[in-house]
Amino acid sequence: MDRGPSEVQRMVLQAVHDLSAGMPTVDVTQEAAARKAGLSSDSREVNEAMAALVDRGCVKGTNVLGQRVYRITARGIEEVTRPA
Repeated sequence: MDRGPSEVQRMVLQAVHDLSAGMPTVDVTQEAAARKAGLSSDSREVNEAMAALVDRGCVKGTNVLGQRVYRITARGIEEVTRPA
């Protein structure tokens, strides 16, 4: 059974959603998402949360000009906009 994202994952996912205005074509760095979520960008919990979000299919990671960036996916948008 899928329990849904952890609190940190939800915070990071919400930040990616907000920074991209919910558009899956907008790149967001982990650092920007962490800052928006009020977390340290180099913390282990943010690294683990972003990796889990990729594994869950909520965000997609890629490299642009040597920098790792993420895009929210349809599943991520659905997760963020789902009523609590």
